[in-house]
Amino acid sequence: SFFMVGRAVSSIHWGKFADKYGRKLTIQISLILSFIFSLFFGLAPSFTLAICSRFMLGMFNGIIGAAKTSVTELAKGNEILEKKGMALVLGMW
Repeated sequence: SFFMVGRAVSSIHWGKFADKYGRKLTIQISLILSFIFSLFFGLAPSFTLAICSRFMLGMFNGIIGAAKTSVTELAKGNEILEKKGMALVLGMW
């Protein structure tokens, strides 16, 4: 899937961005850009544009990495709480 290719290409960059500017900002920017490229995907008049927008949707999806890191930080070593938080994040994805 082009979405996963986009995520693979950009994951390391989103991680660096989150470390530098914060996870909250990373999640907010990712949500806004994911919304925009989801609209582009849904309204694409051709298959080629749909594929391109799907790739861009993956590129600008830094939500999962930042959310998983936030769960680990918020759990503060409590393994049960961390497992529940990860299940919630992965279940919503």
